[in-house]
Amino acid sequence: MIKSWCRQHLGSKKGLAMASLNINGLRSHIDEIELLLNELKIDILALNETKLDESINCQITDIAGFKQVRLDRSRQGGGISLYVRDSIQYIIRNDIPNNNLELLCIEVQPHKSKSFLLIAWYRPPNDPIITFQRVEIVLSYLDREGKEIILMGDTNCDLLKDSIESPLNSNSRRIQRLYEIFSLQQIIKEPTRVTLTTLHLSIILQHLA
Repeated sequence: MIKSWCRQHLGSKKGLAMASLNINGLRSHIDEIELLLNELKIDILALNETKLDESINCQITDIAGFKQVRLDRSRQGGGISLYVRDSIQYIIRNDIPNNNLELLCIEVQPHKSKSFLLIAWYRPPNDPIITFQRVEIVLSYLDREGKEIILMGDTNCDLLKDSIESPLNSNSRRIQRLYEIFSLQQIIKEPTRVTLTTLHLSIILQHLA
């Protein structure tokens, strides 16, 4: 299902192809991720809930043809990984405010194009409200640079339900506020993972000309 969905949205558009996925344990899915990257020619992949800790050697999660940036938490939950194709230049933005967030930021420097900022963020379902304020501080810090910002990841906020009968909850309203403040636009407007009771926007794709 992931492959068919990606093919439909990636199509033959020009530019960088980027995706974000909640992997729910990277070690058990590493072969699938390698196949996904190579078959669909994804340039940058952000993974949430990698469930890695510092005891897991980077060689175990390396994929040929890609550089990997990891932010580990534990084997029980959380964690972020970024896979960036070897041909793409980037720098890790370690200068951003450290607000105890599960968040990675890199500055991507495409050949003959302006650099842009890519943020991979995972928000656990029970994270406190203050998390949104911390992310706002990060976005404010980066916004001053005047570069394009791409925010990817899994925020565990349902943005599809917004009506009188089923209004957005407080967390979803807060992330919408971030969108408005920093002029961020939701790229994916349909569910990418469907269960009996929920619809999830678990993959985000962005193409840059």
